[in-house]
Amino acid sequence: MKIMSSVFAVTAALALLGTGSTVSAQQDFSADPGQTEGTIPDREREQGELERFQDWTVYCEDFEEDGETFRACEMLQRVTVEDSGEVIMEVVVGYMPDRGMPMALFSVPLGIRLQPGLELQVDNNEPVRIAVDICGEDGCMASMLFDEDMLRQFRMGTDGTVTIRDARNQSFDLPISMMGFTAALERIMEES
Repeated sequence: MKIMSSVFAVTAALALLGTGSTVSAQQDFSADPGQTEGTIPDREREQGELERFQDWTVYCEDFEEDGETFRACEMLQRVTVEDSGEVIMEVVVGYMPDRGMPMALFSVPLGIRLQPGLELQVDNNEPVRIAVDICGEDGCMASMLFDEDMLRQFRMGTDGTVTIRDARNQSFDLPISMMGFTAALERIMEES
């Protein structure tokens, strides 16, 4: 099902947070047959291999280009509404050797306020703002190239929070677990 393009789409989904529902990280990567408005759609990962590292899942897939076979890996974590399983945020981390650092992509529903972007905080470290790169019919995406300090925070941390704001400028905190981050990152770096 397509996500509503109205600024109220995310408000409806995030209103669940204000009604006693809680959100949590989820690593079940099966297809979601009942995608609802105000959430981001699950990307199906059927062709590759899944490997679990605590709260992170590594997904690797082989593909061909110009007659050569390549292997691409990424690590993922989803944040869902516990009662319904609706995906509110997906965090995907990849490693590109030419950049020398991992890159994170945050997928969030349509209807968030774009100007403040996302705010990421790991444990009690200073929060970092991440600009929204693009929004499409499936939601909005923000990307972050890790620097040494943020990579250290993710490796040494236990909990993170991504704060988004709705059309009324109300903030919503979405949790990210750092448990298993280092092992999953080492795994995807091995394959790069």
